[in-house]
Amino acid sequence: MYNYETNYATVRGTVSGYNVNHGPISSSSSRNTYNLVITYVFNDHEYKFSDSVAYHKRPTDMIGTTMKIYVNPQNPEKAKKVTTADDPSIVSAIIFPFAAIVYTLGMLLLLQEKGGSLVKRLLIIWLPIFLWCIATVLLFWIGLPNDGFNAVFSRVEGAIGYAVIGGVSLLAALIDVIVTNKK
Repeated sequence: MYNYETNYATVRGTVSGYNVNHGPISSSSSRNTYNLVITYVFNDHEYKFSDSVAYHKRPTDMIGTTMKIYVNPQNPEKAKKVTTADDPSIVSAIIFPFAAIVYTLGMLLLLQEKGGSLVKRLLIIWLPIFLWCIATVLLFWIGLPNDGFNAVFSRVEGAIGYAVIGGVSLLAALIDVIVTNKK
């Protein structure tokens, strides 16, 4: 949990417009981005702030929508809107296990035909799945540059799924090692 979530007041804000950030003039294509302008009322005074999330398309459809805003009670001009990337991360976290299962079965069949050793199974099956999970969680972290690593798990619900899958792949590798060594 962040400082603003525990120490700031919660109000409802309304998207009242957007700011245009112009891309480089030398660029052949327009690289404009847009930040939402959010209006809110705190202690009977109206304030506005520009959200830090950049949109690549004009967010005209968001004008008039309301959202939860955190306001600093000592400095009401400072406000924060919490952002998430839940939908894409959850979808990818649902699809990934199926892809990992297909990959694992395919590699097991391939290694079975070619006489796969424990080292080959660890390097070809379990290590890539684990590294894929870790890389995805780190990519989620890159998407939250102003927040700490714990923001990945509080803001991106799919990150928990990837962490679980990474743990399951490590557990499967451990079981594989134990079973192979008992033979």
